[in-house]
Amino acid sequence: MMTLDPVDGERGAMVNTASAAATDGQIGQAAYSAAKAAIVGMTLTIARDLSREAIRINTIQPGIFHTPAMARATPQMLESLGSMVPFPQRLGHADEYASLALEMIRNGYSTERPCAWTAPSVCSRAELHVHHAAAVDDDGVARVK
Repeated sequence: MMTLDPVDGERGAMVNTASAAATDGQIGQAAYSAAKAAIVGMTLTIARDLSREAIRINTIQPGIFHTPAMARATPQMLESLGSMVPFPQRLGHADEYASLALEMIRNGYSTERPCAWTAPSVCSRAELHVHHAAAVDDDGVARVK
C-alpha cells in the first residue's frame, strides 16, 4: 500500500479481526485470548506508524458469530450461545460483520481504535457512525444499545 498513489488523500485501509476474548476471555482460552489481545494491542501503534503513509487501520472484536465451525454445534448449543447475548439474543451473521468492516474502509475518519462488537458493543467515537442507537459515556466510549 505504501507504494500506491493516494486516492482522495489516502493510500488504503486495513481491518483486522480480533475477538471479544481479547478483553473477556473464558476458562481455557488463555492462548487464544492472548493472541487476540495482541491484535488489539498493536492496532493503535500500527495506526500511528502507518498514518504517515496515509494508511488507516481498525480492528473489530466480534462476539459470537455463526461461522462454518459453529455449524457443527447442535441447535440447542447455538440457542444457548445466542441467549448469552443481551440483544439481539442470537449469533452474529457474516453479512453484519462484512457491513461493519466495509464501513470502516469506506469512512475516512474511522481509524486506530479497536471496536468490540458484542452486544452491547463498545466502540470509540470514530466508529459511532456505523451504529444507529448509541450513547457516549463520560469516558468518550460509545456503548451501542
